[in-house]
Amino acid sequence: MIAWFFPIAVGFVATPILVRGLGAESYGIYALVFGFLSYSFTFGTGKAVAKFIPEYRASGQNEKLSEVISATLWFSLAIALIGAVAIALLASYLVSNVLLIPAESRDAATTAFYLASATGLVTMVGQTFQFVLQGLQRFGSYVLLTNLNGLMLGTGNVILVLSGYGVVALVGWSLIVAITTCVLFYLTTRRLLPEFTITFRFDRSVRNAVFRYSGNIILFQIFGNLLYVFERVWVTRKFGPQGLAFYSVPMLLAIYIHGVIASFAQGLFPQINELLEQRDKLVSLYQKATKLVIAVVTFICVAYFTSGKLFLALWVSTEFAASSYDLLIVHSFTFALIAIAIFSLQIAEAFRFSLLMAVITCVWMILSIPLMIAAADVWGSIGVALSRLAGPLATFPLIFFVEKKFFGLVLWQFWLTAALRVLLAATVTTFVGYQIFQMLPQSWTALVVGVAACAGVFGVILFVTGYLSRGERDFVKDILFKRRQFRVVNDPVE
Repeated sequence: MIAWFFPIAVGFVATPILVRGLGAESYGIYALVFGFLSYSFTFGTGKAVAKFIPEYRASGQNEKLSEVISATLWFSLAIALIGAVAIALLASYLVSNVLLIPAESRDAATTAFYLASATGLVTMVGQTFQFVLQGLQRFGSYVLLTNLNGLMLGTGNVILVLSGYGVVALVGWSLIVAITTCVLFYLTTRRLLPEFTITFRFDRSVRNAVFRYSGNIILFQIFGNLLYVFERVWVTRKFGPQGLAFYSVPMLLAIYIHGVIASFAQGLFPQINELLEQRDKLVSLYQKATKLVIAVVTFICVAYFTSGKLFLALWVSTEFAASSYDLLIVHSFTFALIAIAIFSLQIAEAFRFSLLMAVITCVWMILSIPLMIAAADVWGSIGVALSRLAGPLATFPLIFFVEKKFFGLVLWQFWLTAALRVLLAATVTTFVGYQIFQMLPQSWTALVVGVAACAGVFGVILFVTGYLSRGERDFVKDILFKRRQFRVVNDPVE
């Protein structure tokens, strides 16, 4: 969770500086290029090692660890090369004919795409070693290097913008940071797994398992990337780079909802793979984790709804808040639904049914893109955001399919009781929060006090209604103090 929070904190400071320093139009171009980078090279193929390392170690097949890491590495490198070359070759065409970037900014945007393609190549290679650390459950090292990456990227961007540099310099700096962290993740992997060696020889079963698992992840990412890229391209074509800035910043805040849950889920994914033969324990873990996620996601949405306009006004500007607040609300609902479904997707992944993710994102793409085309002219950028929301709404019921397929039953009572209690807490907190922010002055102090008061109301209602059982409260404590417990359990004397 710290690996998620610290880079976000750095971004919280850096983003308004970049928006003001670059200007809305240049920042829109930067967001566009960085969006291509983030979505075109986050195929997640490296996740195969996070799945198979704990599975092989639990079954005593440690001899396969080097093979599964190497197979994942070479597969990721091949995919990254294809993506890098494709983006580099298409950069000029994308800038001029697809994105319709203004003529005076096309050279800079094209160069930025070239640099982004190289950055993405390095990033995908580094992802393999990041997931090794997760598979080994060495989250301390993962947190350290992830935070270093966020600190270097954010601090460097601020220094460059304040020194008068533009989009090209920012993307170039991201390449330097990617190379540095890739090397550090590799060296850390070698230190924590000294028996690991890169090899070109691996068992056929290992190769097939990695390729099949990673291939489904690639399909999932391709469909998701196409939707993301089309969305940004369409917003840019319709409303210009400035419109993209108004659209992408609240979307970034909404993605943070998914980010915090995804970081939490990364910590549990190795444990899920260790419990595949212990269904009762797996169901218990799934229920506890999902219930915690529902509460956290709901409160974040309530906080955005009640204080989002004030936050955007203080963080960027009043004009920005007026143009982005409604988008923040719609994006928040979208990524909240995605976040709530994340553990059901992890269950499907753990049982090697990663094809489900590809099916889901394919439905999102097929449903949302036509809606975006039709809605943009009628409702503007808010219509585009609502079109994206349609996808997760349509596929949310697949959670129940996963439960039936892998648990043998749908957890209807679990969902009903959780939903009623959290909706009660959300309703009361929204009412109280609205009253609080009507009375308080517009300041950072008022924002902090108001959100803290809302958190207190939300937490009290959940406690009074018995939202978390004693075992679930212990589960939260286990998460917060896991490192301490891990040390005790593995003490040689014990």
